[in-house]
Amino acid sequence: MNLPPPAACVGTDQSPNGKTLSQRVRTLVADLDRLGPRPTGTVTHAAAGALLERALWSAEALPYRGETMLIPHHSGVANLVGMVPGRDRHRRPLVLATHYDGPDDSHGAGDNAAAVALAVALCPLLRQRRLERTVVIALLDAGDPASVPAAARGAELFVHEQRRHDLKAALVVDRVGHRTAPSVPPLLVVGAESDPRLPSALAQLHEEGPEVAPVRRSLLEHAAALDAFRDGEIPALWLTAGHAPHHRGPDDRPHHLDDELLAGTARHVVTLLERLSCTRLPAPSGEHDVSSYERSAWGRWSAEGALDDRGHQRLVRSVLPRLTFRTPTCRPHVPPARPNPKAPSGE
Repeated sequence: MNLPPPAACVGTDQSPNGKTLSQRVRTLVADLDRLGPRPTGTVTHAAAGALLERALWSAEALPYRGETMLIPHHSGVANLVGMVPGRDRHRRPLVLATHYDGPDDSHGAGDNAAAVALAVALCPLLRQRRLERTVVIALLDAGDPASVPAAARGAELFVHEQRRHDLKAALVVDRVGHRTAPSVPPLLVVGAESDPRLPSALAQLHEEGPEVAPVRRSLLEHAAALDAFRDGEIPALWLTAGHAPHHRGPDDRPHHLDDELLAGTARHVVTLLERLSCTRLPAPSGEHDVSSYERSAWGRWSAEGALDDRGHQRLVRSVLPRLTFRTPTCRPHVPPARPNPKAPSGE
């Protein structure tokens, strides 16, 4: 696939209105910030949904189902789902997913307006690059950790009720764009151990910053969207900068976001979508031994060089406060009934 490297496009690409990707992200984050807190079921949440649907249309995304981006549910949970067509519409699509609701008492610029704005702002670039596969842009409802609706979360509804066909892989992105302490990596990726081929898809990220370090799903309590895709037998990764001290509070405003990190995260998202598109991935099947990749990635970031198991685990423990830590025991889980969507022809 002879495409220019993402670094050559992200941050400099021009949309029809003349704005760069960074400008489009900043504009949409500011629009969401002005609405105030946006928890599911509130007036401001509904206003955010209307704003984001207009933004998807402006970004030249197409509806995923029917003639509108909005896919409501009788519980009040409402997903917004568009798509950017790829060159071969018979191949299984990819999904770029994030959640657009937010905490009760926070404007949520970093948690999670920045990731939402990034997903929307990437639509013109993805159209320009014409990936082989269609990319579904899923702005999911009820994804905030404190949001426990009477019905399923938006990710579960999308995977088990709303998707139209089989999906190749999903990339979940949230809590991005803020600077982290020098002692921890700028970005974390969760889920590489679910398939032995995923490390090769991630390898290219280390050729250009910001640095990305892997964390195993078994160490985390909360990963609802990632789990929903994996429960639906869809290979999935979760890319995040993790929790910041200002998240979920009144100071989670746009001034905490860093344009360079947002642009770097956007490059990684495009790279991962391209790599996931061409990597053969069966359904997730337990936890595979990817320790050599993990030690290599952490050693590259820490400048300690080759790491033994003890050194690797020490570094992983240092970042777990940014995610929800739990002792690595089996999480209680009952997979919901799965639909039998009609898959497009081809791999």
